[in-house]
Order: sequence, then structure tokens, then C-alpha cells
Amino acid sequence: MNLDPSNPFRKSFDVLYGASKTAMNAITISPANELEDISIKVNSVRPGFTGTALNNFRGTNSVEGSKEPIREALDESGVNGQFTGSHQEGYPG
Repeated sequence: MNLDPSNPFRKSFDVLYGASKTAMNAITISPANELEDISIKVNSVRPGFTGTALNNFRGTNSVEGSKEPIREALDESGVNGQFTGSHQEGYPG
């Protein structure tokens, strides 16, 4: 996605940000694979630009409105190792 010139956020994909997102994928996929035989699922969620102390509460989403982590935790579909966004959109792992 960050090689696509039409992606307005591609310039923010620097080494540090990119490394942190790559690490997030590894932290999701590795235990998801390791624990799948005992029916424990591991997924990651990007709740969106949520106003917290980390960004001086400038986020456009409220903590109360960030429902994707709760939806994902209660999901009984058995999907494992996925990475979803605040509107249930999937991201490649």
C-alpha cells in the first residue's frame, strides 16, 4: 500500500513507523500460528486516530467510540491472525 503513489499517507511510512508496523504484524501472526491448535485466537486492531494522552487528545475518534477492539474480542468466527481497522476493514498481514 505504501508503494502506491495515490496513497496520501505513504510519505509518513518512514523507517521507524514502518518497523513498528512490521513488528506489530509479527507480534500478531507468530502467536496466532503458535496457539491455533488450542483454539486461542490472536488478532490486532487499529482503532483509528483516537484521542488519547499520547496525541494530546487530538484524535478524531473518542476512546468510547473505538468499538473495533471490543467487536474483535467478542467475535466467535474463529478468524485468527488478522489485522482490522476501526471500520472492520482488513489489512494485509
